[in-house]
Amino acid sequence: MRNRINPSWRGWRTAAFMIPVFIIGAIMLVGLVVMLLWNGIMPEVFGLGIITVWQALGLIILGRILFGRSKRHKRHHYA
Repeated sequence: MRNRINPSWRGWRTAAFMIPVFIIGAIMLVGLVVMLLWNGIMPEVFGLGIITVWQALGLIILGRILFGRSKRHKRHHYA
């Protein structure tokens, strides 16, 4: 029986290739969703122009820089 923690695991090359592919795919999917939401709502409601996927990714990064991550995930334990 093969040890699952064996360091000579043969699938590491496939995993090393597929993990970055999945990460890039997820980032592009989020950008696509933001682009579709923006282009579906903002031009009609506020009269703004349509954006591309790259501009949507830029908006996500800008929002992250300006607003950061919420600190509400930390739990406070009171006695």
